[in-house]
Amino acid sequence: MAWLILAAIAVVGVYAWQSLGVGSAAATPPPSDDTGSDESVLLDLGTESDDSSNASPEDILAGAGLSDLTNETNSNTAGANPSPAIQAIAQAIASAEGYGPPGNIPTKANNPGDLVLGDQGNGVLVSSGGERITVFPNVNAGWQALYNQISLMINGGSSNYNLNMTWAQIGAKWAGPGTPWGANVAAALGVDVNSTLGSYVNA
Repeated sequence: MAWLILAAIAVVGVYAWQSLGVGSAAATPPPSDDTGSDESVLLDLGTESDDSSNASPEDILAGAGLSDLTNETNSNTAGANPSPAIQAIAQAIASAEGYGPPGNIPTKANNPGDLVLGDQGNGVLVSSGGERITVFPNVNAGWQALYNQISLMINGGSSNYNLNMTWAQIGAKWAGPGTPWGANVAAALGVDVNSTLGSYVNA
C-alpha cells in the first residue's frame, strides 16, 4: 500500500512540473509584425516625389501681349460669336505671336494671343523675356480671352490701346519697340502698318 501512495505522489509531482514548464512557454508572446508594416508606410512616404522641383522656365519665344484683362476678367465681352473683324485681328495676332507650331509657348499654353493674365488655375509658361504667359485649360478659352481683349481695344474699354493707334504703335506696346509684330499683323490683315485699328474696324 505504501508503494502505491509513493507512486501517486511521484506522478502528481511530474505533472505539476510539466504544467509549470508549459505555462511559462505560453506566456511568451510571439514576435510582432507591426514593425514591418510601419517600415513599409515610411518607405512609401519617403519615395513620394515632388514634380514641381523639375519645373523649369519654359521654351524661348519672344513677347507677351500687354493685356487689359485681369485675373478676374473671364467674361465674354466679345460675345459668343465675335465679329468677323475681331476674328480676323485675332488670327493675325496669333500668327504674329507664333501660335501653331507645337513647340511654341502660345500653342503649348492654349494662348493664341500670348496674353499675360497670371495663373488662371493652369499655371504659366515663362518666355525668353521673362513674361509669365497664362496657360488656358483649352484652346477655346484662349481664343475667347483674345477676342475679349480685342473687343476692349475697339469698344473703348482698354487703358492701353485705342482706335486711333496704328498697327505700328499697337505692336510697340504689345510686343515691344523694334519688333516686327505690328508689320506682321498689318500684313496678315492686308493693310498698311501705319493705318489705324479704327480704319480697319470701320472699313
